[in-house]
Order: sequence, then structure tokens, then C-alpha cells
Amino acid sequence: MGRFGEYQERVKNELEKALKEEHTPRETAFSAALGTFVTVIPSLGLGVVFFLVISRIFDRINKLALFACVVVFNPVVKYPIYIVSYSIGTVLTRSSPPEEALEVALASQAVDATQTMIIGNLFLASVLSIVAYIAVLEASKKYEQTGLDIGEEIAEKI
Repeated sequence: MGRFGEYQERVKNELEKALKEEHTPRETAFSAALGTFVTVIPSLGLGVVFFLVISRIFDRINKLALFACVVVFNPVVKYPIYIVSYSIGTVLTRSSPPEEALEVALASQAVDATQTMIIGNLFLASVLSIVAYIAVLEASKKYEQTGLDIGEEIAEKI
């Protein structure tokens, strides 16, 4: 099995475990949306600490749905997310992108580039969280109603 196949299998297994916990579909969907938002924003590794605190404080948080987002938005996926975030931030702030490469721009115009990226990233994280909520809510409802093996359905769709 290739690297993508292993990744796909891990995502499927984590989602399947999350859906089997004793939580309502809305709780599972909210947990996935929160996990998506926190994982997508640049948290400098503090996202996992936030997850631990939240999961200790609130017993209705689906811990597996929350932590499964770390598998989906792993470090390999984060770099493209930051590039897309910067592009979105450029549009939202109506700033013109620097003429030099992104790496040079980040060094020479660090404050402006970081602000632009964070604005875009918050927008992207919000959109991805809404998408995660809707997708996981629908999957949770379907799983709850039919007892469907969600892992097999996800594998078929991917």
C-alpha cells in the first residue's frame, strides 16, 4: 500500500472511531468543525494543547473527531494551506502580492505578509470548518440511522 493509501486508511479509521462514540451527530460535527478550525490556523503547535484542555473541560466534545483533524491537516497539508491563505488574504485586504518570491517577501515584509496570511487563514479555516461540520453531520446522521460502515462508504467515494 502506498503512502496515499496509508493516509487514506488512517483517515477512514479515525473517522469510523469518532462516529462510533456515544455523541449526537451535532456534537460530533461541532467537534470536527472546531478541530478543523484550530488545526488549520497557525497555532505553533499549541492546537494540541488546546484540544487537551477543551476535551477535559467539556465532556460532550467528541475527542476522536477533534483529534482526527490533526491526521487530516497534517504538516504536509499545512504548507499549501498557508499559501492558499496568503492568496486569500491578498484578495481580502486588497493588497498587491510582492513581486519577489513568497519566501523573500516573508523575510523582507514580515509584518504585512504575516497579517495578510493570517486574515486569509482565518477566512479559510472558517470555510473549512463549516464544510467539516456539514460533512460530518451528514455522515453522523447517516451512520446513526443505518448503522452503515462509514469507512467502506468513504473508501468508495475517495
